[in-house]
Amino acid sequence: MNWAPLNLTVRVGCNLAYETTVPTPVLFVLKPRLEGKVLVMQERLSFGIGLPAYEFQDSHGNITYRSTFMPGRNEIRHDALVAVSSLPDSRQIIGNIVPVGQLPHELLRYTLPSRYCDSDKLMNFAWNQFGQIQHGLPCDASPSRRTSEERSHSRLAGTEPGFHRTGTGSTPL
Repeated sequence: MNWAPLNLTVRVGCNLAYETTVPTPVLFVLKPRLEGKVLVMQERLSFGIGLPAYEFQDSHGNITYRSTFMPGRNEIRHDALVAVSSLPDSRQIIGNIVPVGQLPHELLRYTLPSRYCDSDKLMNFAWNQFGQIQHGLPCDASPSRRTSEERSHSRLAGTEPGFHRTGTGSTPL
């Protein structure tokens, strides 16, 4: 990992309010990850009056909070000043790019939609914003500069020039 100066201060946080009619167990991931790339200078985290929360680290290294909402209004507030680098993140690719069809089965869960995000409602936005980005990385989209395998993958994914993404399928223009 290259050293980067922490010369930019940003304010992060959220105010969340939930109303429940019965006691409801909840998990929250609210805090920035500390992996040496940020420095939390000030921080306040409140789970409301009389709402205890227990902190633990999940299997991905995130600081997670576990609590139980009580019937009625429950408020969570997080506010922090965080020092970060003003330099862009490294775009160096570590390892090989693997086509989706060859991903190890234990990684497939990261390709699935989330129940917390209406993926069907965001699909057109995502295709418009990111459909031209091959393998998740910006590149020259000229078909002549790609391998036949990459062009085939693009046609299957509906990102090959000449295809227009609509609804749940792709159709030729």
